[in-house]
Amino acid sequence: REEETLFESALGSSGLKSEARSYGTSAYSSPASRAQASDPKSLIADLPGDRQILNKLIIRNIWLQTARLLFELDFIQESKEMLQEILNQAKTYDDQICEKRAYILLGEIALYDHRFDQAIDLAMQGQQIPIDEHDWYRSVITVIEALRQDTNQDAYKQKKIRSLLETSIKRLESIAQLHINKLISIAYAASLLSTKRIEVDLNEILSEPTVNTIDNKQVFYRLYEILQQYDISFNNMLNLDRFNDACEIMLTRSIPIWKRFARDTKNQNEQKKYLCQVLNILEQLTEILAERWHLIRIITSQND
Repeated sequence: REEETLFESALGSSGLKSEARSYGTSAYSSPASRAQASDPKSLIADLPGDRQILNKLIIRNIWLQTARLLFELDFIQESKEMLQEILNQAKTYDDQICEKRAYILLGEIALYDHRFDQAIDLAMQGQQIPIDEHDWYRSVITVIEALRQDTNQDAYKQKKIRSLLETSIKRLESIAQLHINKLISIAYAASLLSTKRIEVDLNEILSEPTVNTIDNKQVFYRLYEILQQYDISFNNMLNLDRFNDACEIMLTRSIPIWKRFARDTKNQNEQKKYLCQVLNILEQLTEILAERWHLIRIITSQND
């Protein structure tokens, strides 16, 4: 199937592959050294091992962080130019970690620019290299969002998106059994994808703003199922100590559904019931955030 072909590379095993070489820079003062500098790899030939490792860990990662910051500050062209330089250096020195992260960030930039086909291609290039669950999640979301936002996609794009998300979640669940030491981070990525899958279903149902979610019983019961699924995602996030994500699920997803019910019903008692549900959720979230703030103050005072 098309979606299976598209996502084939995303089904590779999780985890990072050790880098074979490292990159370092050094000032060369002798003529012989300057002659060697014409070959990029010769720049690290005379560096001691610890110096090479230090440069490997710091330099390109600083570039990556800088490129990401430039992207977030809307300096798109500058970010892309830096990422292209990172790619060149990473390929020269076989730095697979930086290479795949550069591809993934370039894919996110392409998505931002609405270059959807390129975004998918770059995300898939990032998946061709051994990849950890966090970066793999980012690449999956780039592919999903590119398909979702592309108005030129065919009528089956919702089915493709749902299939890709389900495949991704199942793959993460199977990987979790093989990487017990990364269970929490893998479970977190799977929970985020599960929430995204529910969001896709919700957007499809509410794509027609004139539909009455109360009168249309099929829509009402489906939305009620989605609310239950969001409750599960909420509890999963709490169990993973991801309190901000848990609160975001309720604030940006569950509450709008309850408010939509209140808007669509003609029964005042029912309307009060739905709005009371919104109030209960807000009170619960307030308690969670107040507890977190209390803990932060305790930790801060102890450090002082």
